[in-house]
Order: sequence, then structure tokens, then C-alpha cells
Amino acid sequence: MKFIKIFGLLLATVGFVACSQKDPEPGMNTNSNVTVGLEKEQIKFSEARGIVRVPVIVNGVANGNIVVTCDVEETGTAIEDAHYLVTAKSITIDTADTSGYFEIKLVDDDVINDDRTFTLKLTGAEGATLSGIMQTEIVLRDNDNDPYERLAGTWFMPCKSWDGQSPEVREVNFVTMEDGEKGYYEKIIIEGMFGYGEEIKADFSYDPVTEQGTISIPYGQILPEQDISGYGTCTAALCYLFMSNGDGAYFGDSGSATFTWNEKATELELVTWAAESDSDFPGASFSYFLYSGGSPLGWLDECSCVTNFYRTKP
Repeated sequence: MKFIKIFGLLLATVGFVACSQKDPEPGMNTNSNVTVGLEKEQIKFSEARGIVRVPVIVNGVANGNIVVTCDVEETGTAIEDAHYLVTAKSITIDTADTSGYFEIKLVDDDVINDDRTFTLKLTGAEGATLSGIMQTEIVLRDNDNDPYERLAGTWFMPCKSWDGQSPEVREVNFVTMEDGEKGYYEKIIIEGMFGYGEEIKADFSYDPVTEQGTISIPYGQILPEQDISGYGTCTAALCYLFMSNGDGAYFGDSGSATFTWNEKATELELVTWAAESDSDFPGASFSYFLYSGGSPLGWLDECSCVTNFYRTKP
């Protein structure tokens, strides 16, 4: 186990500069021979995927924006506003872009059912001509009877601050890979643990004979860099942070925190975690740790005493 003692440096507040607003959009495309169409005739999504995208492809070189509209047809068992919601049925594709997308918010109903389908159909385009694939069948795959896919969606993570005195519940999103994608049945992405746009990778393991499985979150993962006043751009990693027998604060970047789920997949329970024999605080610790010039700087954010994830807010 690798750990280094920290001498008194805590990062409490970090300021960020907001992005400036975009310039006004240019006019519509006037170049001829520019066409738009859908990318595929069928796309499959797990119903627990959250917000998904249906791509629209631009062919030709545009000199302005293109507006594309769509509608949905209930050609299968999926019902609009019950099983899915198209967030906008009109999109603008910017001049320099070669594609755009319609966003669809999926509803995870926690009910075992057959896959549901509906059709998204292009209905018009301004600044381009419709050509190619005009409609896509959307298949919403049921995830509630699958040990991997049913873990996708929103979870709540109770934790405490580095001093163990400030309890809070953080909302995180588990993203599973689609069938055929790299990492399917092997990896789960955890979004929102710290709120800095990080995607933390977890290892998925399942034994169909015993029907037992685990999710392990390895430490040492590289996190997005942060600009810190007085230090410049700092590198970052997922570490664990703990207090050791009143001897001070330490961090480490080896090992992992491992969880298993209950029968209904409504709770994840901690099985093992790094530095468990040394820490004054029970449970896993996840620290957004910063480095300046390769040297330890301090932690930007930290969640300690994590023992469970819940489907509903505790």
C-alpha cells in the first residue's frame, strides 16, 4: 500500500472563470447539394441509459446553419412521455459541424418487461435537403432482469467530509456500456462523485452460478486537471484519504474499494476498502487529490466513510 503523509495543506475553495457567451449565430446555409439524414435505421439503448442521442449526418459543405425537425411515431410499445421524452424536436446544426443529434430522455421504470420500440422520423430541414435514412427505429432494452444493466442509473452515496463531521448525500450516475461496446459487462462509469466533470471507472464482475457480483473502484485513476491560484495547472488523481490513529492525514493511490449488491439491486454494500485497518473512520474514502509539478499538493474534495450506495435517497 502506497501512502504519503500530508502536512497541513487543505484546499477549501477554488475559483473558476465562466465561459463567455457565443457570438450570435450566422445565417442559414445557402450552398446547394447539402443534405442531411439519420445515421442508422435502428439504434438500441438500455432504458436506464438516461439521456441518449440520435445522430443526424450532414453531407456536403455548408456556409451557414441547418435546422432539422423530427417527430415520433408509436410504431411499437414505447409510449411518448411515459417511456421516453424527446427534449427538442427541432435542432440547429452549426456551420462547421458535420453532424447534430436529437436528445431523448429515457425513463427507467424498474419493471421487468419486453423491449419497447418507437420510431423517430425526420420531418423537415431548412438550409439543406433531406436525403438517405429518414427514420430510425429506437429499441429500449429492458435492464431490470439483467445483473449488469440494472445497475445503471441514479444512486445516492452518503458520505462525510475529510474531518468526518459533515454528513451529506451525493447523487451519482452509473453508466453501463451498451451491448457491443468496449467494456460491456466489464466496466461501469460513475459520474458526479465530485462534480468536476470526472468519469470514474469501476470494474464489474459477476458469477452466474452463485449469482453474486461486485463493483470495484480502483484508486489511482487520473482525474481532470484543475487550475489553482498560485500553483497554475495541477494534475489530479483519485486517492483515498484517512486519519490514522490521531497521527495525521494520509493519502494513497493503490488498491480499490469493492461493493456488492442486494437481491433487488437497490443497495450496494461495501465489502473491502483501502487502508481499512489503519483508518480512524470506517468505510471507503474517495479523494480528488491534486499534484503540482509532480509533488503532492492537497485534496480538492473528499468523501469519506462511504459504506453504501442507495437507489432512493436515505
